[in-house]
Amino acid sequence: MVDLQTYAPVQLSSVVKSFWSLQVSDTANLPYVENIIPDGHQEIIFHLSASTAKRSTEQLEWITEPDAFFAGQTRSPYSLELRPGSLLYGIRFHPHTMYNLFKFPASLITDTIVSLHDIPQAKLLHVCLTEDPRQTFLNFENTLTNLCNRIYKTSLPFQYVDYTIQQIITHRGNYTTRQF
Repeated sequence: MVDLQTYAPVQLSSVVKSFWSLQVSDTANLPYVENIIPDGHQEIIFHLSASTAKRSTEQLEWITEPDAFFAGQTRSPYSLELRPGSLLYGIRFHPHTMYNLFKFPASLITDTIVSLHDIPQAKLLHVCLTEDPRQTFLNFENTLTNLCNRIYKTSLPFQYVDYTIQQIITHRGNYTTRQF
């Protein structure tokens, strides 16, 4: 049995699409396998316990995921295998917002993962983890709100990009912009 919970933080809606948790029952007899399809989002993913997940590669090998990492946009599907008792958390960003917070180009993590420990600004998120999804979501929300307040001070940079991306998402790609 798998328990999936999501939470969309209203205060962070221009930066974060959602927080999520996925827990695999510890009474399961077999690992849980999920096929992940490309969706255009970047995420930070945390495993509460190390070495509980493996992902397939294009060479059909399985690699163990780090305990905390940035997952870039993917261009091809892959499989994820989780051991019984696994608990994961994720922060799903809008396709255009992660750079503003963590200052590295999305192109560096397209089709790959980067350990959270390699990105100094992101280390503060690791202390947000608890075994309770609601508490973890609240911790993520508070920490990211404080980070946004420090970074943006008075307003979000590139508001025209944020607005345009939101219109494209809202209209499912059927949106045109005017030239000025």
